[in-house]
Amino acid sequence: MKAFNPARLNEARIYRKMTIEELANDIGVKKQSISQFENGIAEPQFENLRSISNVLGFPINFFIESDLNKTIIGNTYFRAQFSSKQKDLNSQRIKAKYVAYIQNCLSEYVDFPSLNIPKFKDLDLNEPDVIESTANQVRDFWGLGREPVSDMVSLLERNGIIITEFSTEGKTIDAFYQFGEIFGNEYYCIVLGTDKLTFARRQFSAAHELGHIILHERYNDIGELNREEFRLREEQANKFASAFLLPKEAFTEDITPYCNKLNAYVEFKRKWKVSVSAMVMRAFDLGIISPNQSQYLWRQISRSGWKTKEPLDE
Repeated sequence: MKAFNPARLNEARIYRKMTIEELANDIGVKKQSISQFENGIAEPQFENLRSISNVLGFPINFFIESDLNKTIIGNTYFRAQFSSKQKDLNSQRIKAKYVAYIQNCLSEYVDFPSLNIPKFKDLDLNEPDVIESTANQVRDFWGLGREPVSDMVSLLERNGIIITEFSTEGKTIDAFYQFGEIFGNEYYCIVLGTDKLTFARRQFSAAHELGHIILHERYNDIGELNREEFRLREEQANKFASAFLLPKEAFTEDITPYCNKLNAYVEFKRKWKVSVSAMVMRAFDLGIISPNQSQYLWRQISRSGWKTKEPLDE
């Protein structure tokens, strides 16, 4: 039999969100044994390996393969970094890694689009118009002009970004992205949760994750960020998404004559493929509507029950 791979055991356990003690109890060994298996100090006997396979739901061969050790994970940006349980975040991180690995395996037989994203150096995100101009440059790089983006998922896939969808098993984890390398090849993987499936929301979620890809570093440990620093990055990704999906000049020209009419935003939702709420926020940020007009529109949105479900969501 091939050599046991301790890293695979650790990842499979994390994938299933089990503690060392829980796994040990389920297979009938001491937790010190599981710790030794995961740290390469000892190898499980075949009967124990079979029990591990049954409990974790991974085939035995999975635990005696070594190729995934050539995978390097950079940053994984969760919006719920501080409001989710660490075991939930770790499980999602491993899932995204395996999605990328599966695509890498399939790439021997399928010609996936090559990674094609612009890279920017030394962006000063504190400058007022940097995020706006960067979003426009990405549009120009992909030849989008200032027209509405009809499908963010398709756009990102065409440019080599892996898009997947699975249950994030929690209300706080909505969508996230991961950067990594497999056999020296860089990948970006965006995960969209299955819990809140409306087209407009997916549009903005995908654009938000693109914002992280474009604006923020890939390898520095985001676990070292405090809450305020992380909140600022989330705001920056939101600003990028708004600017990318609703280009300033084109959106301003459309909405200005009807900016205080809520029904007009519904009609423009058909064109721009963005939620009413996102358009109201964008109109306010651009100075198209005043604070009073913004408050008036938000009261109407609340009274209409549109904070949870908007027209055209189906």
